Amino acid sequence: MVELRPIFYESVSKMKKIKMLLKQLLSKTGALDFYIKQLYIHLTVLIYKLKHTQVAVNQDQFVFESFQGKSASDSPYAIYLELKKIKPNAQFIWVFAELNHPDSLRLSQELNTKCVERGKTEYFQAYASSQYWIVNCRLPYRLIPRKSQVLLQCWHGTPLKKLGLDIAVENHPTSSLQAMHFAYQWEGKRCDYFLSPSPYASQCFTTSFALKRSQILEVGYPRNDDLINHKHDKAYQNKIKETLGIDLHKKVILYAPTFRDDDFVAGKHVATNQLDNVQFKSHFSEDVQFLFRGHYFSKVEQPKDGFFINVSDYPRINDLLLIADEVITDYSSLFFDYLILERPVYFYMYDKDKYLNHLRGTYLNVERDMPGLVVEQQHDLIQLLIDQQYSAVKSKQFNQTYNPHEQGQSAQCVIQTILGN
Repeated sequence: MVELRPIFYESVSKMKKIKMLLKQLLSKTGALDFYIKQLYIHLTVLIYKLKHTQVAVNQDQFVFESFQGKSASDSPYAIYLELKKIKPNAQFIWVFAELNHPDSLRLSQELNTKCVERGKTEYFQAYASSQYWIVNCRLPYRLIPRKSQVLLQCWHGTPLKKLGLDIAVENHPTSSLQAMHFAYQWEGKRCDYFLSPSPYASQCFTTSFALKRSQILEVGYPRNDDLINHKHDKAYQNKIKETLGIDLHKKVILYAPTFRDDDFVAGKHVATNQLDNVQFKSHFSEDVQFLFRGHYFSKVEQPKDGFFINVSDYPRINDLLLIADEVITDYSSLFFDYLILERPVYFYMYDKDKYLNHLRGTYLNVERDMPGLVVEQQHDLIQLLIDQQYSAVKSKQFNQTYNPHEQGQSAQCVIQTILGN
């Protein structure tokens, strides 16, 4: 008897590749891509509404999605943990790309919590029947909440690199600039609340998603409550190190660059560790453990040896920030959160001219406004790390502007707002 499952999965894989190829081809057509995207969005919305318009909404049900179902993490997870204390009898649904993910298997054992697979029938049913939608990523276009439902967009960081409508360069691998702008407007329009950690971020989100000021909920990021509450908790931090197999006596340095729009191969962004080379590694002893984390939707190449530990699939980024004595990044928003810990951060922008002028661009002036030194050459980065060139005073001033609401209680503030009490 022929086993049908491998044939089915092979067919699905081929369809995904064809879909991605079509997206890439259409992205070069400008207005045609824009009109096709509009047609596609309105058609899928109509189908979704026809299928789910009669579904009853459970007033005490919450659905959570983080990084398109890659994990239970970030601000949605922080809000979930707080909600379980406040509303223990509520119903909670978590979205996962794969139901065999460790977080999915763990949460499935929790009281009043179930997990659904992203894109399946149960996934759309979960959104249609939940009063509250709590997410940190863009959702499928067809998911439009009813007037009685509440969509809280947590997003996943304070923006340094430009987003959405603020991007002026035509370089996206799967969308024309006009179509991408429309997609971000669509995302902004369906949100009831858009979470923000600062006045700076509020302004960025307002322009990039075409938001109204009334949609902005500026109370800090719930995910950062952990950074405040465990900032000096060595026992907590050591447990994380033990989980990752890191010697407790080693210094830990996290390298966490963002993705590049043009590093796109076979339908996936690719994350390359620019520091995984002999020239860099020869300057550091075994007393230092380097970690590498790629962006959440990038395919990450495995380290060449044990000098770097690949932590790209580790579900909770804040755990990594808590154990990192220093961070190296580029245009990633991660450094805004890390500065809450008041530890050194270094900026390695090896492609600065290209990124600023031909890819994304940034909201801040990287020559003037950053809380640490910016270098473009590897040998300059090595010298920074060796000399420990870092200004604690500048870091404190930066926090006052970009992290003014981080007091360790953001999850509570969010819940009080969306529940209306």
